[in-house]
Formats: sequence, C-alpha cells, structure tokens
Amino acid sequence: MNTNFKAAVVLVAILIGAQAGKSQERAQPYRGLEPIREDARAKRLFVCAESKDLAKAAFRRRLDDIGSYIANQRKDWGKDWSLSFFTESRYAHYKDEIDMKTEGDAWAAAYIGEYDRRTATMTLYPLDPKRMRRYKMVPHVSQ
Repeated sequence: MNTNFKAAVVLVAILIGAQAGKSQERAQPYRGLEPIREDARAKRLFVCAESKDLAKAAFRRRLDDIGSYIANQRKDWGKDWSLSFFTESRYAHYKDEIDMKTEGDAWAAAYIGEYDRRTATMTLYPLDPKRMRRYKMVPHVSQ
C-alpha cells in the first residue's frame, strides 16, 4: 500500500469518527451530565454530575439543555419536574431504595444537588448544612 493511500484511509476514518461524535453529541441533550434514571411518576431525572457541573455558570448551559429536552420529550411534565444529582451512578436512588445502615453515608456524600423547576431553585449539598447553598435559575425554554 502506498503512503498516500494509507493517509487517505486514515483521514476518512478520522472524518467518519468526527461525524459519529457530532451525531452522538446532538443526541445527548445533557451536555456533560449523565442521566442515570427517570422516575416518570414523580417527574424526576436522576443525573450523574460533578460539583463543578452545578456551579451557576456551568449549570445555566446544562439547565437550558435539560429544560429543552423535557419540554420536547416530556411535555406532560410542564413546569413541575425535578432533578437529583449524584457523583456516582450507583447511588442515584431515593434514600428509601438503599440500605441506609450500610450505604447511607456514601449515598449522602454522593447526593450533591437538587433542582426543583416548580420553584426554580437549585440546592447544592442538600444534606450538608455547612455546605448547603441555594440559588434561583429558570431555564430559557418556553414550557
């Protein structure tokens, strides 16, 4: 195989990979936040995140994306939905769904945020009174 042909094959492979990445990026409405599960009855998404993802400026972009997704895919949720944020996917559950005796402390440490769309309130570290902070933020999405 000549060098030009090899280079062309590599270039095509790179371009195909880049296009595949773009289509996955468009299909992923959460831009850096990994949804773990959905509780449709309670209108809640459980999301895997790092604390830096929930800082006000970073969360603004992500909230708009999640708000758009919910407005388009979960229209019946209206403005009455919520998000629970965990650092580890294995803890993305309600507290009554885990063994609090053996996993309670780890679950509480992994639970780093809660967003309530109805009140437009983001609560960081909801179980840690010393670190808990709240701020208001409404997604830039018509619902």
